[in-house]
Order: sequence, then structure tokens, then C-alpha cells
Amino acid sequence: MKYSNLNTARKLSLTSIVASLILIFSACSDTVIDSVNGSDDVTVSQSNHWNANNLTCQTVSGSIDQTGTPLSGTISGDVEGTVVTLVTGPPSAHGTVLFLPGEQTWEVTGGNVESIIGETIQLEVDVVAVKPPLLRINTTARIVDGARKGNLTYHGITDLSDPGLATSHLEYHGVICP
Repeated sequence: MKYSNLNTARKLSLTSIVASLILIFSACSDTVIDSVNGSDDVTVSQSNHWNANNLTCQTVSGSIDQTGTPLSGTISGDVEGTVVTLVTGPPSAHGTVLFLPGEQTWEVTGGNVESIIGETIQLEVDVVAVKPPLLRINTTARIVDGARKGNLTYHGITDLSDPGLATSHLEYHGVICP
């Protein structure tokens, strides 16, 4: 009997691990979780939407192109519109790495996430980059207003070699829960 309980515990543990991996995988890919109902039943299909515990979210990707000081420009891809990026605190440098807090405002005018079209999305941005003038951006952004939840990653380059005309091209990927 002792071994029977151990096997049951192993099965439950394995089920929990598999369910967790499916949730993690879905947040990082185009896999959809159509339902997680508190049991071992998880329905997975291919799309760019997922629903876990009645929270409908959508994976997104595209690009952000900005110029000027402050940076402003356009968003394209799964979310379309305009963007303004502001620095909200002093930069700090650690070796060749620059840390810079900021915020972004997205005015959404189109794209695949229909429920946020016409909305203003506010994001907190934690910029992690190689020192100027050519910043190699590898950073994250969190939606703080305009949608229920969202996390994005940004990768690209911001060029500060001309102080009057900074330019930036970033690729974004992540999840938005309208």
C-alpha cells in the first residue's frame, strides 16, 4: 500500500508539472489554452489567443519606430497606432550596462486585438541597454493602464549619436489581456 500512495503522488505531481508547462508554453508561443477548469482537463489549440481561468489574452508581436526627443513614432504589427516614450528617472550605469526607467503611451488605432482599438495604453518600461550612443535594447514593459494586464519584451537599437534626433527601432513580443 505504501508504494500505491507513492505512485498516486507521482502521477499527481507529473500532471501538475505538465499543466504548468503547457501554461508557460502558451504564454510564450502561439498555442492556445481554451480552458483550465481546476481539474486535469486542459484544451490546447493553435491560435494567438489563450484563456486561462476566464482571462482572455492574446499574444502580440510587431515593431515600434520612433525619432526625436522625447521619442515618438508608430507601432505596427498585431497592435497599430502611435507611441511616445518618456524617461521617468535618472539613468544608472553598471559597467557597460545602462538602466533607465521610462513610460510609454500607446494610442491604439488598429491591429488584431480589437478590444483595445481606440484605447490609450500606458506601459512602464525598464530599459536595459549597452551604453550610448548606440543602445542595444533588451528590455521589458508592463501594461499599467488601458488593458487588464500585459507584458512585453523589446529588442532592438536606439541611436543617440545625434542628440537632437534620436532614432529607435524595436521589435516587441508578448501578451496583452484586454
